[in-house]
Amino acid sequence: MMNTLVMLLLPAVLAILSALTSKKIYMLIAFFWSFPISLYFLMTSSIFALFGITCFTYFVSFIIMWMNKQEED
Repeated sequence: MMNTLVMLLLPAVLAILSALTSKKIYMLIAFFWSFPISLYFLMTSSIFALFGITCFTYFVSFIIMWMNKQEED
């Protein structure tokens, strides 16, 4: 239980913080932090495979935030 909390919930909180503060590095950290367990869940054939999709959305959000920063400069 505690391992799942550390590997999934805390990166989600970090991603929310990143979205609220527009700090893209937090989103990238959330992606790398949750990637190992999300990859494991993605390989399963259960409902937990959806956690792999959330990890992927962290990376997509980072790319979008990075592209917005490039357009502003």
